[in-house]
Amino acid sequence: MLESARIQRPASSKKTAIKTHNHLPELDQQRHVALVNNCAVEACISRDPPREIFDRIRRGYPGLLVTYNDATQRRIQRAKRSMETRIPKTIDEAYELLMQHPEYT
Repeated sequence: MLESARIQRPASSKKTAIKTHNHLPELDQQRHVALVNNCAVEACISRDPPREIFDRIRRGYPGLLVTYNDATQRRIQRAKRSMETRIPKTIDEAYELLMQHPEYT
């Protein structure tokens, strides 16, 4: 009884999916993402301030209109912070950290 209550679609009205992409690649956006990622990688290596890192990396992307903004600065700062050693929470962790860096003992 419940089967007859369903809406039936005629077999001739099936949708056909178009498998082509309908827009051009967004090359500027891809280059912008690559620039920010390269800034984050450089931040893990360099001890320079975020602005200097950004300016140095940006020179490698001529013609790309991109500005240094808060999001870029935070991304670079987070990358720098991720490379720092953790703050020890126990005495054992502090002892291990001191043994890894004997110049501080």
